[in-house]
Amino acid sequence: MYGSATGMQDYVFKYGKDERKDNKKMSEKELIAITIDRYTDLQQIKKANGGHENQMLDYFIKVTIAKLLSLGVNVEDITL
Repeated sequence: MYGSATGMQDYVFKYGKDERKDNKKMSEKELIAITIDRYTDLQQIKKANGGHENQMLDYFIKVTIAKLLSLGVNVEDITL
């Protein structure tokens, strides 16, 4: 997991997924939900890519899988 709440907030800011109205720290549940959303988005992009090789997309998927595993999420259940 991220080393601090700032790391989580940086992740949310970078990917534009923060829909909270206040400045509360993100809960682990929120982080998991956002990361799952990112993973499913990346899978849909890969599927729509029509089998074309995209090393950057594959890298983002691997990193997102690693993040989900570190949060205790079984990615086998959510893989296309």
